[in-house]
Amino acid sequence: MTRASKAASQSWLACLLAAWAMCAGCQPTAPTTSSETHFLRFCPESESCSGQLACMCTVCTQGCEEDADCAELSADAVCVPTETRTPDQACEASAPEGTCEVPCGTSQDCAALGTAYRCDRSYCRALSADCATGEVAGSEVVLLGDNFVPVALVSELERLAQGSGALGAEENYRNHASTLVGPFGGSSDLFSQYAAALAEGTPRLVITDMGGPDALQSCPEPPAADCPALINAESGAEDLLATMAQDGVEEVLVFFYPTPEDPTLTAKFDLLRPMIGGVCAASAVPCTFLDLRPTFTGNEAEYLLPDGVLPTDAGAVATAAAIFSVMQEHCLAQ
Repeated sequence: MTRASKAASQSWLACLLAAWAMCAGCQPTAPTTSSETHFLRFCPESESCSGQLACMCTVCTQGCEEDADCAELSADAVCVPTETRTPDQACEASAPEGTCEVPCGTSQDCAALGTAYRCDRSYCRALSADCATGEVAGSEVVLLGDNFVPVALVSELERLAQGSGALGAEENYRNHASTLVGPFGGSSDLFSQYAAALAEGTPRLVITDMGGPDALQSCPEPPAADCPALINAESGAEDLLATMAQDGVEEVLVFFYPTPEDPTLTAKFDLLRPMIGGVCAASAVPCTFLDLRPTFTGNEAEYLLPDGVLPTDAGAVATAAAIFSVMQEHCLAQ
């Protein structure tokens, strides 16, 4: 090869490399998701979302009119009309007519979005960026409570946790709930359940309802917040959460009953709900409060037994789904 032809060859190769480098940035890219846009990440306000996303219907997403409007977010994203949302996944009044979602049946259906995504009541949701997973064993999660915590609820909660990988296939939560639990201060109240659980080892997460047995006690009609039965429930909840804090419990999830059919009990629940919620908010141990009313609204005939108070198996399954949704949103035992 002559010196001229060699130089020409080198010049041609240099041009080819330069052209390749310029075109490399022109290649089509896949739709971005979690780490870059926060798509479908739980959000308390719009400021926690990035890019073109805003906080709508509890997650970072964007408005839409048809599925094509969501294609840039994910190949699996579809436009879900806000009017079809259930009350416990309700959208704000200011939300658009539709928002982008990725439907799912199991967490595996969300795998294409990233490792942080889980299936939450038929839609993919992303755990928070700082959520550490696999650090809490099943034996470190304890359930307490009364008749509103049947075996069907515990079984479904474990199934959901196992399906998402938050609970091992051979693991179980420790269930100390009982149908015999009475008002605070009795011989078989939540303190007794907690003491039994503590004897087996300090739990890291406690999941419990509070106040139901106290609300079944008599109050003036119409009831007032100073009814001794309701005050007893409030002070008992304060004492129990304070005890848990002293014992080293890391997190508590308190869920409160849906609206019962009996108007007298409803009036007492309406007073007690914010009282227990306030105790949870002021607790020394981090406490998350879940109001079950949105979960049961419109489904009372299916979700409540004929007594209008306790859950059917379907109600227990729905309650478990609501509880696990809160666990995912707040990174509890994930």
